[in-house]
Amino acid sequence: MCAYKIYTLCLILNENYILLQRRGKSPFKGKWNAPGGKVEVGESIEEACIREIFEETSLKLNDIKLVGAITVQDTKIYVFASHHFTGNIVANQEGQLYWLPISFVEENKNDVAYFLDWFLDHAMRYNNNSIVEISF
Repeated sequence: MCAYKIYTLCLILNENYILLQRRGKSPFKGKWNAPGGKVEVGESIEEACIREIFEETSLKLNDIKLVGAITVQDTKIYVFASHHFTGNIVANQEGQLYWLPISFVEENKNDVAYFLDWFLDHAMRYNNNSIVEISF
């Protein structure tokens, strides 16, 4: 049995914009964060990321890259990035979705999930399959 609760997030990038969600519930209620969700029994983290993004945004991801992971107590969050998707954003109960300039993350650190800027920076420079691992 896995000791961790496992989640995914995806940094969805479109030129100089990132898709962010203003969280309507915990964790990070009221903060901007990347969309994502819980990994279900029997699915890979990649499958969970693609499914959660479709459920929360109606976007179909065509390519994702693992850029890192966060461990907080009994929770592990795998962070992916994607520039390749199809579809149009559809609102849901998880929180408001907006395409915001990538600079928004750096300029509004108090209103953004505390780890997002680290992973965004890494995703923008992604090469050599290096992965960022952060534990709190």
